[in-house]
Amino acid sequence: MSQPTTWRGRLGRTARSYWREAAVIGGLVLTLALPLAVPYTRRYVLGWLRCGRTRRLIRAGLAATKMFNTAGQLPRVWTVRSTVVGERVELRTRAGQSAELLQLRMEELRAAVKARTVRIERDPHASNRITVEVVRRDPLAGTARVAWLDQDRPTLSLWDPIHIGTTELGEALRLPLVDRGVLAGGLMNSGKSSLLNLIVSTAAKSPAELYLIDPQGVQLGPWRRRATMYAQQDPGEALAVLEAVQAEIDRRLALMESLPGVVRKVTPAIAAEHGLHPFVLAIDELAYHTATVGSGGQRDRFASTARDVVSRGRAAGLIPVIATQRPTQDVVPRSLSDLFGIRCAFKTANASNSDVMLGEGLAARGYNASEIDQDAPGVGLILGPSGRPERVKVAWISDELIADLSLTTIPLKPRRSVAAA
Repeated sequence: MSQPTTWRGRLGRTARSYWREAAVIGGLVLTLALPLAVPYTRRYVLGWLRCGRTRRLIRAGLAATKMFNTAGQLPRVWTVRSTVVGERVELRTRAGQSAELLQLRMEELRAAVKARTVRIERDPHASNRITVEVVRRDPLAGTARVAWLDQDRPTLSLWDPIHIGTTELGEALRLPLVDRGVLAGGLMNSGKSSLLNLIVSTAAKSPAELYLIDPQGVQLGPWRRRATMYAQQDPGEALAVLEAVQAEIDRRLALMESLPGVVRKVTPAIAAEHGLHPFVLAIDELAYHTATVGSGGQRDRFASTARDVVSRGRAAGLIPVIATQRPTQDVVPRSLSDLFGIRCAFKTANASNSDVMLGEGLAARGYNASEIDQDAPGVGLILGPSGRPERVKVAWISDELIADLSLTTIPLKPRRSVAAA
């Protein structure tokens, strides 16, 4: 027969059970807290939790937008990975589904995953594979000015890729300009002039001729002594610059035609032997001479000549760099924009202007320059050789450095205008 339990015994057993429970809970807390105290592990765990949340939100968004096929199946969420800007989701579509159908629901999907934006890309090698880039933060907004990596190099070559700026992944972006040309557009103070001066500064450090047209006279004006030809507001002078470039293209193409063998374009070897170094035509504010000043005949002639030098100049080693504050179809028609291998859209007024610069339909896929913050000068979407726009902050060159380079690079200026030869 058991003895009656005293209050002291009951209290002892209760205290011991509390201590055991406290020890178990404490062990669990330590087990979770110790890994989280390590920065790498903490980032991994938090990233894993965010990816799990994004996976659930993506599935809910696909279901809410009725992305089912006739068999009642949703696209399969294959993988979710953490990135610098958010998460990257890999989808696998089923029969009856496509990336194009998903793009039609991009706005609803963006709201479903509670992101700044989403970018939808179809794998060019397998159309059933879709990448959804979920962008939650902008690492470029509010960042310090990006330093020009080639600032301390005394000479440069336009045959080499030039430093443009920093991507949102924190990587330095270098792009080749020869055979491509650059078209930039965006609102005032959005960053076009920074890109323009960056390219001109790079060209000035090489044995390149500079043909400059600057209606304002303040963006490219400091380079007038380094330039081969320079024009401002006068429509006749601006047209004369274009015609000089046109004549130089004709001269170079004729020389190339006379060379033995098949010569389709200027190469480094041909440039070294015949002095046909890459040369640059930079036009700030294209609309001024195509839609604002001069007679109708002068404007039409300027536009047609500009289109001609851009289309034929690539083979002759011309690098055209054109900027505009009015990236609209009447100022930048597709017949002109399609000739440029590198296109940059800074902050634009609307999505259609963004598409004029980057290409039709890219805003619907999440590459919309109108969504760039107004207070983020120098940030733009650059469409380069990869065929996919990259979000970039353009490197900044101070006015003091421009003033210095405009004088110190004069010895690199060709002694005699090639166009006058």
